[in-house]
Amino acid sequence: MESQSYFSVAERPAQIGDVAGGYALIPVWQLCRLWDCYQQGSIRFADLRLWLAAREAQERRCCLDSDREPYYSVRELDRLTGCSARVTIASLKRLTKAGIDFSFSPTALNLGSRKFDESNFSPGLQDMLDAVENHRRALPMPRRTLRMLAQCGKPAVVATVLGHLFRCVYYRSGQIASYGRVKGSFIAEVFNINERSVKSARSHLIDIGWLIPLTGAGGHAAKRWGGQYQVALDFARPESYAKPSVSAEHCTGFSPHSPGICTGFSPCSKQVPFPTERFNNQKLGSTEPDGAKAQEGKSGKRAVGKGKSTALGEPTLRHIVREDLTDTARTLELFEQAGEAGLINRSEHGRLVFVSLAEHALVHGTRNAPGLLNRLLRENKFNYITQDDEDAARQRINRELYQVKRERAVEKPKPFVRPKLTDDQKFVQACILVAQKRRVEDPYFIARQVKPWTREQWDSAQADYEDEHGRAASAVATRTESA
Repeated sequence: MESQSYFSVAERPAQIGDVAGGYALIPVWQLCRLWDCYQQGSIRFADLRLWLAAREAQERRCCLDSDREPYYSVRELDRLTGCSARVTIASLKRLTKAGIDFSFSPTALNLGSRKFDESNFSPGLQDMLDAVENHRRALPMPRRTLRMLAQCGKPAVVATVLGHLFRCVYYRSGQIASYGRVKGSFIAEVFNINERSVKSARSHLIDIGWLIPLTGAGGHAAKRWGGQYQVALDFARPESYAKPSVSAEHCTGFSPHSPGICTGFSPCSKQVPFPTERFNNQKLGSTEPDGAKAQEGKSGKRAVGKGKSTALGEPTLRHIVREDLTDTARTLELFEQAGEAGLINRSEHGRLVFVSLAEHALVHGTRNAPGLLNRLLRENKFNYITQDDEDAARQRINRELYQVKRERAVEKPKPFVRPKLTDDQKFVQACILVAQKRRVEDPYFIARQVKPWTREQWDSAQADYEDEHGRAASAVATRTESA
């Protein structure tokens, strides 16, 4: 398989300097070894997430003074992964026995040696490293992405994220470059997963703004090396959550399929309608499940006729809908009802916990987010709340009660626009690229073999090319800083 990415100089987006939230340098081969242990069954997927959470916990203490001693706790790892203390302790034991030099104590956290030693690698890991270019380098992984992977419960999403990081994110000339060409078959082969799951996970990452497809990704290069993508280095938690798109014409009252990540099975090729005579004696005017009917006036009824829905009723704990989780005012009304029912403490802390549960349900409840909130609330499973859930809940409460604006607007960076080059500038660009591949110090010697240019003509054309390319790079950098 071809693993070498291809970019002309004009196609390269401008370098992006600072990473929002900072980044952690993690060796690529170390991540590959962790995934190989998961594939071989030495560790579970929850253990892989815990290792990433431990790396984030270690990065939080990178600026400690020399006279201060770090302190690590199981509770901190719980909040980073969203797992219970029992699951975290079991994962720590499995990682310790996995043979990756992992150790955990309240005063020390060792994630394994950073020394590259092929003598202890398994054949599966060796094949994986052979398929990954520059696997000995240190990957500058954004810490927001690191926390997102620690909370992600889908292996296909984690593999897709790591695959795009391997191919797109590099540390070059003191700056972070986050663009590259990635093929879905490359990720599927390296991580040994279904290619259909990779495409579904990539679509999910584009929807949440973590991955940005670049323009001009077609042609022969796209078929050979894959499409052009850029990793959003200023990625943050989504401000709003899209409602699941379910066609009202085919709604049968059952839970809709998750629009998110594919499980590896092939979907139906097309929607086959029922025969017309089957509808003669059926009552399909209600979307309520069999055996339970919602009370009128307390929950909204959705019409099935033309896909339009009536206004929602008052929020109630007896029938929680998705709008009760996305609308902060309705969420706070549910909190008051939960406090009256004795399900949660009626205090500012209890309010923060309840909204955090709603945030957790929106992120992880891909099929039935209201049902997940109801279960977490009635079973007092408050330990599933992560730090990101609590931060997002605090921002929602401040905006609703105190009219506090967002600290920083999260916008998707605009795709890079290629600069328009003249024929001479394109010729200079091609000579520079050939000189880099042949390791020729002066591209003028390459140009002289094609055109009878003098040194003065070459210097003039090269100066024009560098000015045009520099203006495009500074324009993108200015737009990134203003965002």
